[in-house]
Amino acid sequence: MVRLKARYILFDILTVPREPLTRCTEKELLLTIHSTTSPSLTQRQIADLIRKQVLKLFGDFGNGVLSSSMVVKYFSSKTSTGIIRCSRDYYQMVCCALTTITNVLGKDVIIRVLSVSGTIKKCEQAAIERNRQLMRKLNTKIEEDGILDIDEDDEDTD
Repeated sequence: MVRLKARYILFDILTVPREPLTRCTEKELLLTIHSTTSPSLTQRQIADLIRKQVLKLFGDFGNGVLSSSMVVKYFSSKTSTGIIRCSRDYYQMVCCALTTITNVLGKDVIIRVLSVSGTIKKCEQAAIERNRQLMRKLNTKIEEDGILDIDEDDEDTD
């Protein structure tokens, strides 16, 4: 029996601001772009969006080869991050379709492919590391603004 080889694609959905953010801090920009997606966005809707885009870009051939092998394994509307499993031979079609999607539920978005892996465990680890880096960026910006000076205040009260 032949084992089916798969690829796992980690992606995130970035929200495009309606108006240009020219006079905002880096923290505000990060929070605006990485905002949560609508809770009504489901894994099935994401899969349908990808299938429609693959059909548009690659025609019936692309739709045929990905119709049975592509599955959205995970999606979180809180972090706007998801994982897709697809055939190893055609994962580039899915990546191409993801990056060309510009509208989700009536909102302008940019979908980034963050990582491609052979196992879901490595994909999950990449997602965790990405979130840690994002939190570090946000926390250093908060510390520079002087909001997290709680430790210094606690030492003075003793």
